[in-house]
Amino acid sequence: MSVATAAIIHEKLNIPTVSLHYDEMLSVAEDTASTTANAMPTLRQLSFDAAVRIADQAPALARAVIDGLTRPLDGKESYAGTWEFTPEPRYLAEGIYEEVRYAMEGDLTRCATSLAAAQFTDGSPVALPTEKALKEMLKGTSKGPGAVVGPIQPNNNMATVEHVAIAGIMAGLKPETMPLLLALTECMANTHDFGSSLGGADGYFAFGAVINGLALDEMKINTGAPAGGGPAPLTTGVPANTGIGRFMRLIQINIGGTEPGIFEAKGLGNPFKTSIVIGEANMETGWPGMSSVIARNPSAGDNSKFGPKDSTVSLFVLWGDMLLVLNSQYSGTAPAADVETPPAGYNKEQWTACRTHLSRLVERAKNLNCAQQGLVAMIRPATARNLVRAGVTREMAIRWISDYCNDTNQNARTMGLGSGIFGAGYTVQGENMHAEWDNKSWLPPVTGEGAQPDAIVKFYPNTKLVNIIVGPGLTYSGLVMNGLPRWTASIDAWR
Repeated sequence: MSVATAAIIHEKLNIPTVSLHYDEMLSVAEDTASTTANAMPTLRQLSFDAAVRIADQAPALARAVIDGLTRPLDGKESYAGTWEFTPEPRYLAEGIYEEVRYAMEGDLTRCATSLAAAQFTDGSPVALPTEKALKEMLKGTSKGPGAVVGPIQPNNNMATVEHVAIAGIMAGLKPETMPLLLALTECMANTHDFGSSLGGADGYFAFGAVINGLALDEMKINTGAPAGGGPAPLTTGVPANTGIGRFMRLIQINIGGTEPGIFEAKGLGNPFKTSIVIGEANMETGWPGMSSVIARNPSAGDNSKFGPKDSTVSLFVLWGDMLLVLNSQYSGTAPAADVETPPAGYNKEQWTACRTHLSRLVERAKNLNCAQQGLVAMIRPATARNLVRAGVTREMAIRWISDYCNDTNQNARTMGLGSGIFGAGYTVQGENMHAEWDNKSWLPPVTGEGAQPDAIVKFYPNTKLVNIIVGPGLTYSGLVMNGLPRWTASIDAWR
């Protein structure tokens, strides 16, 4: 919640501040100010109705802002000591086993305790994390129960191996998934705005996971590929995929402190918050997995890539839209398919294969609403195999998409490129992907001095913003959405 965070910084510098928000965002701002990281629960906050003309609200808002800046501090606001936050108890409730079980399963009519089940769940019944179940779950890793995985936002509470095991039990997962769950928690801890600005904004962002490597078979992760069998991975009734999605949500709620409708804004929300978990079906294609093009930790100086058979999990932060790519004629700047001299880096067969199999993805990717959020392109295994037969590598396909997802400067701006873009620090493996957008001059002017309305501009100029996942898709095309793999972690490291 960037507005509240800026206000907190000003207050700590002794600059009187009032934080102003849309009505839907007020609860998020208040929750953000009350976290252990910010410790400013008395920050003065105001809100207004975004659907009403600001001119009609301005007089009352101005009076409220002036009052907020000049009104003397009350006793609580004048407190000069350290705010103490009471830690959550290890046990959720007292009562006999059956009473607590009924509560956790959502049957409050048979529960004599005061525990509100939905406060600790995703709103649906969960398995009870008994000491016996916890002991069994911990057998899935060699790490001790007290080992720290990392801080989970928005409250920056430290997740331990035991916390991960408890959330895994509640989500209905088995001990063999523990290395994956720990690696996924590592991803959450290393995504710096996983639960702050992204978790709060209209409740619209979703968090997805893509799993690669030998762990797919071991942990029964569904890829949705024809050779894999079973239902589609985003369909209900896929136990491992669905359970991992629930696990992420339970970690956010029970460790991070996310409260639906309080920390998450009262906007539209997103049903994908607990359902986008996909195993990449690259094993049958000849391509290495998605993680093979991701550096392990560039911000720490480690630019080595994950191996082609490494078991990894990548945490995606996804914008709320998803666009199916339908059959359409490519109308961008790519030359004809029978080009005699392809651009440098491709032979004719490679370039033609890219144009044949990726053009429709590129055309529809231009219609996504937030280029700064990155691009996720999902293609079928058969499409990937066709590219491999032509000698197209994963890196080559990514470069082709980046090169040809373009348009004239004027058309690109009409479609929204350049609007709302700012250097918000979106990261991949801790590396800022948007330094080029801190300076708006990356788009030439359309009118006036130095105007270049017909200059060709790329929607995704940084190839690290483009990600290809081999998995379920439409028969003759694919699927695109906005999103970045914010962190990729090794599953094997947590065995």
